[in-house]
Amino acid sequence: MPQPHEILFKMLADPTRRAIFERLCRDGDQTVATQ
Repeated sequence: MPQPHEILFKMLADPTRRAIFERLCRDGDQTVATQ
Protein backbone atom coordinates (compact mmCIF):
# COMPACT_ATOMS: atom_id res chain seq x y z
CA MET A 1 0.00 0.00 0.00
CA PRO A 2 1.49 3.37 -1.01
CA GLN A 3 2.26 5.90 1.68
CA PRO A 4 0.26 9.18 1.62
CA HIS A 5 3.34 11.24 0.74
CA GLU A 6 4.05 8.96 -2.25
CA ILE A 7 0.54 9.54 -3.58
CA LEU A 8 0.89 13.31 -3.14
CA PHE A 9 4.23 13.49 -4.96
CA LYS A 10 2.92 11.35 -7.84
CA MET A 11 -0.14 13.60 -8.11
CA LEU A 12 1.99 16.76 -8.17
CA ALA A 13 4.12 15.35 -11.00
CA ASP A 14 1.16 15.93 -13.36
CA PRO A 15 1.26 19.61 -14.52
CA THR A 16 -2.53 20.03 -14.61
CA ARG A 17 -3.05 18.61 -11.13
CA ARG A 18 -0.12 20.63 -9.81
CA ALA A 19 -1.63 23.85 -11.23
CA ILE A 20 -4.98 23.08 -9.59
CA PHE A 21 -3.25 22.35 -6.28
CA GLU A 22 -1.22 25.58 -6.44
CA ARG A 23 -4.33 27.63 -7.26
CA LEU A 24 -6.24 26.10 -4.35
CA CYS A 25 -3.34 26.86 -2.02
CA ARG A 26 -3.11 30.43 -3.28
CA ASP A 27 -6.82 31.31 -3.63
CA GLY A 28 -8.52 28.98 -1.15
CA ASP A 29 -11.64 26.91 -1.75
CA GLN A 30 -13.25 27.08 -5.19
CA THR A 31 -16.78 26.30 -6.35
CA VAL A 32 -17.28 23.87 -9.22
CA ALA A 33 -20.43 23.93 -11.34
CA THR A 34 -21.74 21.80 -14.18
CA GLN A 35 -23.97 22.86 -17.02
